[in-house]
Amino acid sequence: MIAEQLGCGCTGSVDDGGAFDEGCGEKWEQARVMSDVSSMYIVYLHELYKFGGDVDVLKTHWDTAKKAVVWHLNTANSTSSGLLESMCNTYDIANPPKYQLVTYNEVFHLLALKAASSLARSEVVNDIEFADECDKAFEVAQSAVNELLWNEEHEFYQFNNENPGDMMADSLYPQVLAYTNGLGDLVAKEKTIAHLAKEVEYGDSPYGITLLTTNFGEDFLDLGNQGNGVWQMATGDWSALNLRLRGKSGMSEKDSFSQVEKSIRGWRNVVNDLWNVAGISDQSSGSPTITSHYGYWMTMWQIVYAASGQDCDMVAGVCKFDVAVDLPCRLPVLLSGTLGMLSSSEEGESWKFEVKAGKGIGLTRIEVGGVGVDLEGGKLEVGDKIEWKM
Repeated sequence: MIAEQLGCGCTGSVDDGGAFDEGCGEKWEQARVMSDVSSMYIVYLHELYKFGGDVDVLKTHWDTAKKAVVWHLNTANSTSSGLLESMCNTYDIANPPKYQLVTYNEVFHLLALKAASSLARSEVVNDIEFADECDKAFEVAQSAVNELLWNEEHEFYQFNNENPGDMMADSLYPQVLAYTNGLGDLVAKEKTIAHLAKEVEYGDSPYGITLLTTNFGEDFLDLGNQGNGVWQMATGDWSALNLRLRGKSGMSEKDSFSQVEKSIRGWRNVVNDLWNVAGISDQSSGSPTITSHYGYWMTMWQIVYAASGQDCDMVAGVCKFDVAVDLPCRLPVLLSGTLGMLSSSEEGESWKFEVKAGKGIGLTRIEVGGVGVDLEGGKLEVGDKIEWKM
């Protein structure tokens, strides 16, 4: 009964007279069509191909990924909005299927189309017609997202298209993944910056940003409510996005790290256990309310990519960095099967890249802020270093 009321998620009895090894029943199974799962399959494939230079993985899994893309295209084309409607997602406690449109789902839709277009244009797939179809769908969806979900008066993306005072923290998680994958802006940078500021204004707490704030904004202040705890995806993603956009927003490094720092201090000083961090914490006490069964806190790894501004394409053998932290710095470089280290001199007049562990990489160019060095190619093994001056 609870699962039916939520329309998404499974929080009550699921047996319903069925066999022990069966799922949650026909109605619940239908409700668990989660749009971000299809989106993420496409993104995972993009990451494996780009970060690992793995041609075979794209050859093996493109047909499956394309089916997920076609689902996105057909589902959006069948709706009046041109977007995904009444869909579940991993933030199921907020009951997204209750609403026609939810920003988190729609921005993930944009991300899936961007990743699909990139893969379709690769030498492995080389389906330019399908890539063009994805690009056209992206333009239509992006316009609809801005028209139907952007609150022009208060400058944030609404949780849903029905309640203008509702905001869900982490609605722009797909934008974090887009930057990590070198796919650029899903929505305008200025809108992202404004939205992140409103997340803090409406939903801040001593232990991070609360998942859901309802009836906020100057028109709703007497009714404003924060709820559903701190979902640990949101704090890391907030910090990752603000690091990526420091050059545009002018935010300091310290302020960019402020939200993720709240999560970490909560685990250190309240939970007292960095090996058993919670996926969801109470916004008032910092105490765990749900364990890390989803690994929500793992989005904090995105901060590593944001700090260095890493954009590495191992198919082309090119690594570019747009460093977002103060100098001097020493930053990890995470690739598929390889760990590197990027470091600067005191004033950033010289840089060094070293392969620290793993299988090594083939590299033809490396640069920071557009200045770098061309390499003759060949594989860099563990211990190999490249140094250059700006």
